[in-house]
Amino acid sequence: MQQHLRIVVISITLALLPHIAWAGVSYSFQQLDFPTNAFFTVAYGISNDGRIAGQYRDSNSHGFTFHNGVYTSFNTSPTIGTTLLDINSSHQVVGSLSSGSTGSSGIPFSMPGAASTSIWRINDDGLKLIKATFDPPGPQRPFGKDYLGTTAGDATEIAYPDVPGDRYSAFGLSESGAVVGQYLSGNQVPQGFLFDGTAVESFLFPGSLETLATGVNESGQVVGGYRLVNSTLTRNYHSFLYNHGSMTTFDYPGALGTLAYDINDIGQIVGVFVDNSGLSHGFLATPVSIPEPNILSLLGLVIAMMILCRKQNLLATNGNVRFCSK
Repeated sequence: MQQHLRIVVISITLALLPHIAWAGVSYSFQQLDFPTNAFFTVAYGISNDGRIAGQYRDSNSHGFTFHNGVYTSFNTSPTIGTTLLDINSSHQVVGSLSSGSTGSSGIPFSMPGAASTSIWRINDDGLKLIKATFDPPGPQRPFGKDYLGTTAGDATEIAYPDVPGDRYSAFGLSESGAVVGQYLSGNQVPQGFLFDGTAVESFLFPGSLETLATGVNESGQVVGGYRLVNSTLTRNYHSFLYNHGSMTTFDYPGALGTLAYDINDIGQIVGVFVDNSGLSHGFLATPVSIPEPNILSLLGLVIAMMILCRKQNLLATNGNVRFCSK
C-alpha cells in the first residue's frame, strides 16, 4: 500500500511541475488616455520592450508614444494629421499622414505611383509592412497592395496565393516576416489569415459577420477582433487571441466593445475600447500567469498525500528525502 502511494505521489508531482507556472493566462488591464485635451486615444502597436505607439485626437490627429508612464506627442506638421501605427525596440516609429504619404520616424515615405501610402508595422530588423493604394484608370475604385521592405526602393509586393477572386489585406507583422490580416473569397464572410510566405492559414470566429487579424508575435499568437452584428463601429467588436488553432475572446472590463491591434513577443496586447459613454480609450493588457482549477485540485491532492505520509512517519530521515518510504 505504501509503495503504491509513493508511486502515485511521484507520478502526479512530475506531471504537474512542467505545467503549473503557465497553466492558464489572464490579463491585467491598463487604460491609456493622452493627458492633454484628448477626446480619443487608441494604441496601435507595441514593441518587444513594451513601448506603445498610437494616436490621439483633439482639434487634429496626433501620434504618440507611451513608455513607463510617460506620454510623448509626435507630429510631423502642425497642420497635417499624424497617426503612429507601430514602434520597434530601436524606438523607430512608423505610421501615416493625412496628406496621403507616411512617416518613418518623421521621414516622408511613399511608394512610387501610389495615391497614398502607410506603414503599418516595423519589426526589430527594420522590416516594414507597407500598404499602398493606387488609382486605376476609369471609374473603378482604388485598389491596394501590400509590400515588405526596409525602404520604398527595396520593397517587394507580398506574393499571396494567386487564386481568382481572393483578396488579402495585411495589418500585422512578426519578427520573422509572417503577416496577418483579412481575407476575402467571393461572397464568403471576411475572415482572418496568417501567411508565413508559403501557406495561408485562415480562421473565422464562429457565427461572426467579420473576423479581422491585426497583430502577430514570433510565437504565432494572433490578435484582432470580430463582430456579430452588421455594423463596423468599434463598439460592436470583441477581441480575440488565436493561438495555433485555438481561439479565445476577451474585452476590456466593462467596455461596450474592444478591438485588439497588436501583441508583442512577451504576450502584451494593445488596442482600443469604447466605454459606456461612447468614448474611445487605448488599453494595455499584460498577461498574468495563473494555475488552472484542475491543476490546483491535483496539486492539493499531492499535498494531502504528503501530509498523510508525514503523519504516519513514513518520510525518510537522515537527509535522504523519499516519498512514503518504508
